[in-house]
Amino acid sequence: AGRMLRYLHSAAAFRDQFRGKSADAVRLKKDGGTVDAITAATISSRAVANGVREALTWYRKNFPQGPGGEPRG
Repeated sequence: AGRMLRYLHSAAAFRDQFRGKSADAVRLKKDGGTVDAITAATISSRAVANGVREALTWYRKNFPQGPGGEPRG
């Protein structure tokens, strides 16, 4: 049970690093950003950060007025 709790805490802490970040900040610290990688999972952490950054860039391009707005045609 302790191992699972540590994992859940670690996953939540990793996820929470993305809240309120600009697309440029969503990079691992070792890549010049603000996100800490999960220990021993740098490649996976980088893939997640890249995916979040790409999704955020797409969203802001297509929904410049924010949540609830109409997508750009």
